Amino acid sequence: MCNNLFLAGGGAAIVEMIYNSNLLAVVGADEREDFSPKKLVVWTTENNSVVFERSFMSKVEAVKLNKTRLVVCLKDKIQVYNMTNIKYLTQIGISYSLTRMVLSPTSDNPYLIYTDSIDTGKVVFYDVHNLKQCNTIEAHDSPVMKLAINYYGTHIATTSCKVLAKTKL
Repeated sequence: MCNNLFLAGGGAAIVEMIYNSNLLAVVGADEREDFSPKKLVVWTTENNSVVFERSFMSKVEAVKLNKTRLVVCLKDKIQVYNMTNIKYLTQIGISYSLTRMVLSPTSDNPYLIYTDSIDTGKVVFYDVHNLKQCNTIEAHDSPVMKLAINYYGTHIATTSCKVLAKTKL
């Protein structure tokens, strides 16, 4: 898919890369089967080949990856995979599909941090190694619009339509 993605007239809606690696996660932007927004392809630039390919029942809303985990956000769930063997590990139920999420780039602080409400400023912390929710904070009085995490996974920044907050983990 990725070899001919742009040459064939398809487009990419989402492209994520593992920091300092040759792996890319690509989600299509076209309704054609090869470039569908319901299809995720993990591709290596080292030998221009597909490592993992999966089609979902709903549109892929977001993808995050680090050296140990691949996280896929769908309409009503977040799925977590092991990056070493691309094995499905678990899913997290979410209440709406516009979930904002960040994944710590390092496995030392293995957090997936995401929003799960369109009405509140709630932020959920999920440990992707032990596969359990570890904390929830009310970061804002209004919905969270953006999330960011530093390289070490020790600080996050969130914004809402009203204010910016910075939190040490």
